[in-house]
Amino acid sequence: MIENKKKFNGFPGASQSDWRVAAQEELKGADPLKKLSTTGKDWSIYPYYDRKGVPDASPLLKASENRFLGNRAWYNCPSLLVTDPIISNRLALGHLNSGADGILFELDQEVNLKILLKDIEWGACSLNFLAKRNADQISALLKDFILKNNLQGADLHGAFFGNSVSKSISECSFRFSGYEVTPTASPVDEITSAFRWLAETGTKNLESCANQFAFLVPFGTDFFLDLAKLRAYRLTWKRFLESSGSKDDFSLVLHARSHRWINAAFEPNGNMLKGTTAAMAAILGGCDALTVDAEREEDNMMVRVARNISNLLREESHFSKVADPVAGSYFVEDLSRQLAESAWRNIKPNLPA
Repeated sequence: MIENKKKFNGFPGASQSDWRVAAQEELKGADPLKKLSTTGKDWSIYPYYDRKGVPDASPLLKASENRFLGNRAWYNCPSLLVTDPIISNRLALGHLNSGADGILFELDQEVNLKILLKDIEWGACSLNFLAKRNADQISALLKDFILKNNLQGADLHGAFFGNSVSKSISECSFRFSGYEVTPTASPVDEITSAFRWLAETGTKNLESCANQFAFLVPFGTDFFLDLAKLRAYRLTWKRFLESSGSKDDFSLVLHARSHRWINAAFEPNGNMLKGTTAAMAAILGGCDALTVDAEREEDNMMVRVARNISNLLREESHFSKVADPVAGSYFVEDLSRQLAESAWRNIKPNLPA
């Protein structure tokens, strides 16, 4: 062991200036930081990183206490567009009996929840509801269902995404104040829109409702940018709490969703490839729940493929073993910080004085 240390100590250290000289020579005099950097709206990716640029690289994600889901825990929640509650209940049970850990129900009208959720053990899975219309009525139905079935004291994972701050049921862990983030070309714009919504609708008494918020976050095709975006949500949330004077470390539920993606250049498996890339980014970035949409909901094989992406990443690629596997990556930490700081500059003027 001592001999090995001596061998490593024999290599001279290299600084950024050393790298820059060598890179500039290879680029025939061009400045490597200018030539090799990539710049987007409110962020930049550089060709060289070291510890000096990332002073705080402590883990952002804590190890989960869920022994079944693992240290890096997330719920696999296929989406279901509810038209007939009987049919949707059958499909939901099929998902849950075939490897899913939860469901994302999409609703545009009031529905009989007793039928829709028949035989589903809510405490053992994550149930999420996205209201396309009639959010207030659907939220009221959910609250009534929870109270009538004496579930308010149970550990109910999931959220209702109705884009409104809704008063929660006492002692209920289900999140009634969920916001569906609209996908844009800029991750900073997405983060800004989510926290502006918070600032405008639910922060007068943040202490009383901070544990009720959830974001449904879209994921695209840029692996590292989406990964850093999700981490930036948590960095911004921490700053948001601090700005309100909150002394508690309230959690924020982040539900990642990979929407259907069709690109002729990648067919016949384009959506599967995109869904896998998005799922990897979402899991490493720290999602609490994950929905990967199938290319065609009427195709049972495509639905199965989309559902199994999450299962394969957990059971065969072992993504659940490490709580925060990208913590300390100079590149990821720096990009996450850039996105969070850019978003905060947009959010801060909207905060109540």
